[in-house]
Amino acid sequence: MEIKNFTGTLDAAEAFIRAKAEHFDTDGLSVHIKYTRAKGRDLNGYYRLDDSRIVVAVKRRLRYPRQAAYGVGSQPVRSPRAGKRPYRLVWHEETFRSPDDLLVFAAGHEVWHYVCHSGQRKGDFETKANCAGFAWLTEFRRWAGAGTAVEAIPTLPPRPDLPQPTTRPSPVAPRPNLTAFLLPGLAPDRTPEFRSRPAGRARRRPQTSRTHQHEGAEQLSLFDFAAPDG
Repeated sequence: MEIKNFTGTLDAAEAFIRAKAEHFDTDGLSVHIKYTRAKGRDLNGYYRLDDSRIVVAVKRRLRYPRQAAYGVGSQPVRSPRAGKRPYRLVWHEETFRSPDDLLVFAAGHEVWHYVCHSGQRKGDFETKANCAGFAWLTEFRRWAGAGTAVEAIPTLPPRPDLPQPTTRPSPVAPRPNLTAFLLPGLAPDRTPEFRSRPAGRARRRPQTSRTHQHEGAEQLSLFDFAAPDG
């Protein structure tokens, strides 16, 4: 795998991406790390199928911490209106502390598209890709740095809004998780679009991403973008 970092910074995120790449087949894959020029976007990314290229980019000079929410699953709607989808997105809000955080999240998202497209995993949905991004971010924050081990790519990325399985039984009964009661049943994650929304007071109209066609190349994109950055 070839990684090109055009930012001159973001070394920690780059090293983490390199470490994760040891756990899946990267034959022919290239990853470009850039600063995005897209307007109104904190980050930008896509996986281009025709030449197996992942581009992940963050905006310069953002203020941290930053909060944003991303769709990680779906919940059935009891009485959907005519012509409406019978489910709604379930959002997970996260605080991003640095540009490396944003870059790792975007890389995890786009790598999930890649491993699904290359037949290494199944479940190529935007919600699953977002879950993968959150899983990468969680691991990155506790990672000791270059030269230390990282986790393999799971069969399916865990939902960040749900309780995670533990490897050791605890003698103390866990506290009830309200999310589990609020989400009694989850519809299949077959959401055809990806949306993100800023958290807190800075809420704006959700951004939407679809499968794009650009110069004959199919692109699975984290965000809509006016012009690809590479």
